[in-house]
Amino acid sequence: MPLVLHFFAVSALGGSELGAAATIRHQGRFEHRALFMEPPGPAAELFAGAGQVVESLHGAGPLAAALRIGPRLAAIRPDLVHAYGLRPSLLVRLLPRRPA
Repeated sequence: MPLVLHFFAVSALGGSELGAAATIRHQGRFEHRALFMEPPGPAAELFAGAGQVVESLHGAGPLAAALRIGPRLAAIRPDLVHAYGLRPSLLVRLLPRRPA
């Protein structure tokens, strides 16, 4: 089953997080995981409560997150990374693409 990684900066319940949760509920043909730059919070609890695997970069600032995201993605090996917000989007755009 293809794996979609949802990558967020913070674990607050806002429009992006609620929209992602609704998308996950209606896309049963994919496996979904959530990764947060900040420590777990309400959004992480929402995803975990829906049975999704949730991880955190544990409050990594931009530099620490830049160093941690590559190894995490290599370990998770998602088929698609959906980045929400400026910081996650910039971080994943700077990474080399994985060959198909």
